[in-house]
Amino acid sequence: MKKILLLSLKFLISLYWAFGQVLYDNGPIIISDPSARFSIQGNKWSTNSLTYFFQNGTNDISGTNEREAIRDAFELWSCVRHLLSLK
Repeated sequence: MKKILLLSLKFLISLYWAFGQVLYDNGPIIISDPSARFSIQGNKWSTNSLTYFFQNGTNDISGTNEREAIRDAFELWSCVRHLLSLK
């Protein structure tokens, strides 16, 4: 029984070392501010108006729901950034 427990413990430790988190800077990965995961890298569109169209759809969502989802997304984005969407 003691051998089985020791083997199980060794197995679990080897799994920990094999699949544990890899630290490249000898420190833990801590993200205190969720918005810090995203950063602006200096790329910017030269215009605030976007034109889009639907070339084809999906069978998972009806055509009107697809258009409503895109319209809602553009409305949400335009609350943060002045954005004019043209269909």
